[in-house]
Amino acid sequence: MDAKEEAARYLKHNNSSRTKGYTAFLERLLMPVLRELEQRGCPPGKANGLDFGSGPYPMLAELMAEHGYPVEIYDPLFAPRDRAWLLDHQFDFILCCETAEHFYHPVEEFELMTKILAPRGFLGITTSLRRVVSKISTWHYAQDETHVALYSEKTMHWIADHFGLNISFPAHDVIFLETLRLTP
Repeated sequence: MDAKEEAARYLKHNNSSRTKGYTAFLERLLMPVLRELEQRGCPPGKANGLDFGSGPYPMLAELMAEHGYPVEIYDPLFAPRDRAWLLDHQFDFILCCETAEHFYHPVEEFELMTKILAPRGFLGITTSLRRVVSKISTWHYAQDETHVALYSEKTMHWIADHFGLNISFPAHDVIFLETLRLTP
């Protein structure tokens, strides 16, 4: 798809309504991120966040703000930012909710996110991870024509190793990648 077709496809999603289903969908990432921020001793208003791939309506950023964590937004189609602007910032956490599967150049995108992640920062990702060995052609997630990059747990471990990040899986299809902790 070209960018226009892709944007038109995303605009068909009803991501601006507060339905129980959509809110629950976003809470898959929201709740583990809020727990992680609390465990790290980051009270509301004291952590700098970015929603990387916020889409046409940044509902996740809105929900984070309601919990006291204002979040900048970035989306190449709906909230573009100059790469220099991104590289001029450091974020304590980056949200990547159902976005990584849309990366045409995953290594470049993860490299960018790693560069703008503050020391001791973390990247929270949700994406369906491929767990079975059956034909990929039967996997529903692979049928979406906007999904151009698919991941497994093994792939996520490779990404963590490649970029020198710690990895954890705080919930089903939720991945945290964090910069290596600084030793005293």
